[in-house]
Amino acid sequence: MHTFTLDKPDNLVDWWQESVDHYADKRLVGTKNKDGVYEWATRREINTRIDNLRAGLAQLGVGEGDAVGIIANTRLEWTYGNIACGLHERVLSLPSG
Repeated sequence: MHTFTLDKPDNLVDWWQESVDHYADKRLVGTKNKDGVYEWATRREINTRIDNLRAGLAQLGVGEGDAVGIIANTRLEWTYGNIACGLHERVLSLPSG
């Protein structure tokens, strides 16, 4: 087991980036495909998706204090969107249901 010490990042953005920097190519989440086989994603892959979502939020003019509604069934992409909101200008996501 590998461990590292965090210097207590002050915010979610720094915490996430430190996690990506230290464990970029380690598996983070897995989902079952239609054949029942797990497909894994690394922090680097997830970070790329989240960065793309954050860029999209910025391009749409979403900024600090705004609320974003995520209306979707529970799935991994919902989680990416929720994290992207949390990392982007302190935007609050409003889950449905």
